[in-house]
Amino acid sequence: MELLTKIINEKIPCFFISPHLDDAILSAGGMISYLANKTKVTVITIFTTGNSPPHTRFAKKYMKTCNYKDVNAYFGDRKEEDIQVLKSIQVNFQHLDFIDAAYRKKGHLNKLHA
Repeated sequence: MELLTKIINEKIPCFFISPHLDDAILSAGGMISYLANKTKVTVITIFTTGNSPPHTRFAKKYMKTCNYKDVNAYFGDRKEEDIQVLKSIQVNFQHLDFIDAAYRKKGHLNKLHA
């Protein structure tokens, strides 16, 4: 609790790094919400986009399960949902738009891969 007290008293900005949309809010939503009106809070989400077909077998099955045919529509809706939730608790956000692994093609390596 000492750290939380220090963060609140000194209004230290907090950054939560989320690999995927909603990971941060599902794993640390209580903490994010608690801090949101006490200091500046930002959720930075890394993998927030897909890629054009052909998709991996997993991605195809997942999209079908979610009732989506268009990967851009899927990620657009997911981003909008993320934005609405974070705005509702007055939290800043940044979507980095790296391609999620399930949608990455072998010939299109992630920018983080050297």
